[in-house]
Amino acid sequence: MTIEREIFSALIAQNAFQGEKPSVQSYAKLAVDKGFRALSSKQQAVVSPFLKKQCVGMKEPNEKHNNCQNSIVGRDLLTALEKSETYKGWRCESCRSAS
Repeated sequence: MTIEREIFSALIAQNAFQGEKPSVQSYAKLAVDKGFRALSSKQQAVVSPFLKKQCVGMKEPNEKHNNCQNSIVGRDLLTALEKSETYKGWRCESCRSAS
């Protein structure tokens, strides 16, 4: 299974597309079933933003937020999703290991 298929499968399982247009989840399911490259360029453009996530950062021991600017992609994105309770709470490897 390609990393895109794994990510979309995990996103679907976590209901990350709730509140999005129905076509977004449909394209994600299609990417899981047939592969991301099987989607048309228009379909890929709709779901591609879900393959990258901005780290939400973390509060340091002194309660100051670290303002992490890391983008999470690929295998790290899948790991962040697996370790996160919600789609909106993803943290990069650096922030996860610091907590």
